[in-house]
Amino acid sequence: MKNALKRLILTIFMIQTTTGWSMGKPEHSKVESSVNPGKDGKMEMVFRITTNKGIKVNNEGPWELNLTDLNGLKLDGENGKGSFKKVDFSIPGFKVTGIATDGKKSGTFKYKLRSFICTEDKARCFMEVHTGEQAWNISK
Repeated sequence: MKNALKRLILTIFMIQTTTGWSMGKPEHSKVESSVNPGKDGKMEMVFRITTNKGIKVNNEGPWELNLTDLNGLKLDGENGKGSFKKVDFSIPGFKVTGIATDGKKSGTFKYKLRSFICTEDKARCFMEVHTGEQAWNISK
């Protein structure tokens, strides 16, 4: 069992170093996030990945968006708990809808977005994790 674990760790390390898979701080892309208020406290939140020159979005990796600290915000979606895996590659990124609750008119939430990007020739690919905080307000 111990040897199998060592082989697995070595394999992951070799794949990461030879293919350029990166874990952690985003260096090749950024997130543009926005909240668009609608009627009756409803809103649409958009999280869009933009890439650096020579880099393109890769739809082969498991993307994910997690929203936390939602004080006063109820989300629609895949599970209603702030975790989303269905990417809209036309953005590319995520669109999430929600509604203000508990009489709140504004607030903030935190996000963590995992994306996958590659060089244009796919010689190197990177998993990048973006984190941040987004303000919301239901008035236009």
